[in-house]
Amino acid sequence: MSLPARAGLRPARPHAAGGRVSRSESLWWLVGVAAAFTAAQLIFVAPRLGLSWDETVYVSQVSVHAPAAYFDPARARGIPVLVAPVTMLTSSVLALRIYLSVASGLGLFLALLAWRRLRPAWQLALAGVFFAGLWTAEYYGPQAMPDLWVALSSLAATGLFLHAAGPAGASGASAVDAAGGTAAGTGPAAGSVPAAGPRRPRLALLAGLAACVAVAALGRPGDALYLAALSVAGLDGPDGPAGPHRPDGPPRRLAGVIVGKALAE
Repeated sequence: MSLPARAGLRPARPHAAGGRVSRSESLWWLVGVAAAFTAAQLIFVAPRLGLSWDETVYVSQVSVHAPAAYFDPARARGIPVLVAPVTMLTSSVLALRIYLSVASGLGLFLALLAWRRLRPAWQLALAGVFFAGLWTAEYYGPQAMPDLWVALSSLAATGLFLHAAGPAGASGASAVDAAGGTAAGTGPAAGSVPAAGPRRPRLALLAGLAACVAVAALGRPGDALYLAALSVAGLDGPDGPAGPHRPDGPPRRLAGVIVGKALAE
């Protein structure tokens, strides 16, 4: 049984007749929750939130309007890179808050998109509402701080991990459909080794997973180290993830999923 099936992930609903995407799988669910997240930040947080000391340190590294503050070794350069397009043009804190609010909404959309076809889009949107409705998420969204970005990159990495851990690392519906077919008795027989699928989709998933880990490292290298170690432990096969023919495979992969989701929270 594949990892998505063991994690309780059901195959996505089939597309509507005529090749159209069903309402439950529409990307507008994710667009809506991301837009609402951005709007909530702009309404409740951004207009009246000044820069904290930590934010001042990050912003001053790439600002042409103020000298750079001391940047201690415990900090990473990801946030200065993120805010550079605004701080190099203006010293307006409001402009920075609006920019970060929009960027964090886009980040939430991309993080949820990594889970598409593992869950129906409306369920992902509901999970996004639960997350975006937290005051801590709305508070850190427009801030020049790494907290939210590490969480979003970990969330996206977990979704890509689950995709890559499917049969032959198949992307999209093929992975979850194979898992659902096995559970329904129409797929490969229990205990059999899935046939090797195309390597290109799995390589793309692994590249995306590596990119998510890199984003987390640009925010907080220590958190990214745990994320990378768990991903490697779960995807340790030479041609794919540890399969059901390896007794220690599924528990190790499942541990990577659980801890990855914990990092996102």
